[in-house]
Amino acid sequence: MKRVRASACILLVLMLVSIASLLWLRAESREYAMLAKACSDAYAAGDIPAALERCETLTEEWEQFHSIAGLFVDGDKLDPIRETLSGLRPLIAAGHPEAAADLARLRIMLRELYEEETPEFWHIL
Repeated sequence: MKRVRASACILLVLMLVSIASLLWLRAESREYAMLAKACSDAYAAGDIPAALERCETLTEEWEQFHSIAGLFVDGDKLDPIRETLSGLRPLIAAGHPEAAADLARLRIMLRELYEEETPEFWHIL
């Protein structure tokens, strides 16, 4: 009976850790996506200095986001986000039309990062 209780406790702890990690990843992804949206909004409004400032904030916050998201997500899923982010500043500074597409791509990748980690019921079975 002690083994059953211990097993049930271990299972419960694992479930709680999994749920907490999903919530933490969702919060971090949303926060970073809001920074990307702010940059995108500034660029769409034609405010290049504000867009550059917000892009700098994205770059500064990357290490924290990478550290936290890297706990829960494979690093290979974070590499495309970093690649898009690294080419963003020169595009914004030049006022290149591709900057808006890269900002949209960045926001989509951040949303998909969380969605890919969310378990589906039929995957659990």
